[in-house]
Amino acid sequence: MNLSIRSTIFFSVLFIICSTETSNLRVTRGIGLKLNNTGICEIEVPVVSILPPELKHTAGSIRGNGTNPAYSKIKLCCTGYKQAAHSPFHCVPDCPNGCGLGNCTAPNVCSCNKHAGIGPDGKCITVCPKGCLNGQCYGAFCNCNPGFTIAPNNNYCIKGCNKNCGPGGQCVANNQCKCQTGYQLNSHGTCAMICDNGYKVVGNACEPICGGGCVNGECVAPNQCKCNPGYTMQLGACVPKCVNPCYNGVCSAPNVCTCKQGYVKDNDNPRSNRCIAYCAHGCVNAVCSAPNFCICKQGFRKESKGSNVCVKA
Repeated sequence: MNLSIRSTIFFSVLFIICSTETSNLRVTRGIGLKLNNTGICEIEVPVVSILPPELKHTAGSIRGNGTNPAYSKIKLCCTGYKQAAHSPFHCVPDCPNGCGLGNCTAPNVCSCNKHAGIGPDGKCITVCPKGCLNGQCYGAFCNCNPGFTIAPNNNYCIKGCNKNCGPGGQCVANNQCKCQTGYQLNSHGTCAMICDNGYKVVGNACEPICGGGCVNGECVAPNQCKCNPGYTMQLGACVPKCVNPCYNGVCSAPNVCTCKQGYVKDNDNPRSNRCIAYCAHGCVNAVCSAPNFCICKQGFRKESKGSNVCVKA
């Protein structure tokens, strides 16, 4: 039986001991590997290794076409190459991960199509029209490398920012803030709202300033207070308002009178805001007209000067 395999012109001869599989053939030992420029390798293997089981006993009578009669030459795809589809004697470069927008032109080497470039996984990906400095372009967007963040125009990546610039700002590079229109950098290096004269920043808004404050009221415009319910404006301040006037007392809260010293509430008319004079020792045949001062009734006179007792005249 003639089991010789047609040879081609090859170069680079070396000695190998290998274990590989091609179709149904398992090569356990080989010599004289020869490589051509199409990715096809030629190897000499023992004749017995390529015989079907029922003919292996005839191996001693069969002469191979190798450098040694006991060996025959076979062809297979070299490392880094694979058999081309529908072409058993054609080997092509192998890129196990694929090439995306490109072609595999050498083992694990991709050649990218126009407008494509090598991505982080070795595949060819779309290249951003304006580049993607410090990042990788996926579709029309930059995917920034570790430690970088996307720039405001989305065309390149800048060193990452950890600074909170506030609602009106954006960290653009090296923890520096860039403020939006209507905002400006404050003493802390963050962005704050720009307020008109007479206003100040409170939280995320501009609020009016009232120099003297607005006790019992609300500052609604620069130096302009709006009094709370139950209060009224007097001499630039919000004071309590009592519907009924306070006689001999002070309106201390809305509709609440506080009597002046020496006066007490009129118990005979508790609903009124009237305070009456108080005489600690009372007034005999007299009326308490002022704190600790009695006026005698008609037909009576003071028992003595400063006395609270009046006797018949």
